[in-house]
Amino acid sequence: MYYPFLHNVSAILMNIGYHGMPVENAQSLACGNTVFNGKLSVTKNLECLRFLADCGICIDGIDINEKKQKYISFYDAFNSSIYKSVASILSIGGVIVIFSVFSNFFDAILISASEYFSLSAQHSDIIHSVSVGILEIANGCSVAASSSLPTDIKLIIINFLISFSGISVIFQTLAVTNDFNFNIGNYIFYRAIQGITSVIICIGMLIIT
Repeated sequence: MYYPFLHNVSAILMNIGYHGMPVENAQSLACGNTVFNGKLSVTKNLECLRFLADCGICIDGIDINEKKQKYISFYDAFNSSIYKSVASILSIGGVIVIFSVFSNFFDAILISASEYFSLSAQHSDIIHSVSVGILEIANGCSVAASSSLPTDIKLIIINFLISFSGISVIFQTLAVTNDFNFNIGNYIFYRAIQGITSVIICIGMLIIT
């Protein structure tokens, strides 16, 4: 006769015997994830391990008493996905609107500052486009493209802004990743490295051509 449960238990015992490595003076076996039967669900594997534990086999490193995950109906999952999607879109939209306002306000301040410090037109355009672009990428690229700067400098500035993405995009990313263990410091650092790398590549391409 065929007993599925006992067959599953024997398969796990075979995995332990085949993959197990003696440790602690050969008093126990280290198996890692190889103890599981790949043809069974996690629930059935844990059921077999609980049976072995009841038989006197000590099993460490695995929570064999892990409870089954709560079942979520399609209706609840659908409503939850819609709610989270709308919330994410509104968060991103709110960040875009706020930073567009800040960018325009900052734009006016920079124009007044350049006139006050009597900067040359070229220096003023570079500082203006880079500063606005670091805050909000779209406005910065627009300022750089419409400036009187040479095309080569425009390309370098726009390449940096697109690669770095701007503070606005960073806050948009935070708006949709707040439920995750997201390291914002590393994200900004690698964004800056990407921007600098893009500038170096752009300068190299301009020199070659």
